Amino acid sequence: MKVGDLEVGGIYRLSHDPRVGYQTAPTPMEEASRLALFVLKRKHTRYDKPANEMREPLIYVGPKMVYGGKNGDLVINEKVHHFVRPNGKRLYIYGEHIKHILPFTQG
Repeated sequence: MKVGDLEVGGIYRLSHDPRVGYQTAPTPMEEASRLALFVLKRKHTRYDKPANEMREPLIYVGPKMVYGGKNGDLVINEKVHHFVRPNGKRLYIYGEHIKHILPFTQG
């Protein structure tokens, strides 16, 4: 999927490709998680999870600027794509990872 194909209010899911893995991390200043999607290597670490384990629908809310950290005296804000999980928790995904997102109803 391409970033331009995302629709606000659309329901999406992670790829069912077994080679795609994910890692989540908390955001520094918000109660939300950042999701990183990538193609797993043959010998992946125990912290890498296949994306097809996360079967829940994700509702796309739109792009958002979020706090990305501090580099010296400079505060960095990053543009992310804001999704909401069924439990109400927010999930942020960077644009380069959208290629591993599919519409929820797509086989």
